[in-house]
Amino acid sequence: MTNSLKKKFTAIYITLVIIIIAVGMVSTFNIYTLRKSINGLITNNYKSIDTSNNMIKCIDNQDKAILIYLQENKEEALNLFHTSDDEFYKWFYIEKSNITETGE
Repeated sequence: MTNSLKKKFTAIYITLVIIIIAVGMVSTFNIYTLRKSINGLITNNYKSIDTSNNMIKCIDNQDKAILIYLQENKEEALNLFHTSDDEFYKWFYIEKSNITETGE
């Protein structure tokens, strides 16, 4: 009886080790596939991210222009505001034409 019980425990142990190895291999493959997918998305959307950052900078410049305008330096403020406005729309139209994902 001890001999057969020892064989059963050994068989269960080997089975569990094989299952753990299989799960580990599948997990490694899935993580690798996910990493490739994420890197592809970042590469494809880099232009969108860069364009959005440039649009944010333009909005910040417009905010600065408003503050300068309130400090009675109207000519400089208006020039900065209109320059930032033109640049914002330049980046906006670049982003509008940059469709990298369906439904974007």
